[in-house]
Amino acid sequence: MKYDELKSVFSTLNGQLKRFEDRVGYDAEGLYPPADANERQLHRMARHIVDRLYDVSWQLTYLEKDILWEGSIAKQPNGRYRCGSDGVELTSGNPVEVYIEDDETWELSTVEHNGTDYYIKVLGSNAPIDGVCVRVRK
Repeated sequence: MKYDELKSVFSTLNGQLKRFEDRVGYDAEGLYPPADANERQLHRMARHIVDRLYDVSWQLTYLEKDILWEGSIAKQPNGRYRCGSDGVELTSGNPVEVYIEDDETWELSTVEHNGTDYYIKVLGSNAPIDGVCVRVRK
């Protein structure tokens, strides 16, 4: 399967997941309260499945976004990191893609703070990130 075809399939799947979530609700809150042990089991499993499907939908939605900025990040005087001089300032919780040279691939992660400095989760809480190549999507 070619990547353009895969992106199209992902887009279709994401639309179906969003319609499913609209019908069932986040965390399966749209389901009637279970009446017996069998329904309680199904309800628990449904909540678990819906939670996983929500994660998949978030990832598919993320991949559909355009790349806003790509390049090395630099620490600013305020202690935060910025994507270039005109790019996005990164704070805790920001999703970023990090270029992993050993694998020659982009890895989705988040920026976090360890109490002393910011770090990128996939690199580890003690890994310096000044100069790391990242990309940010809209």
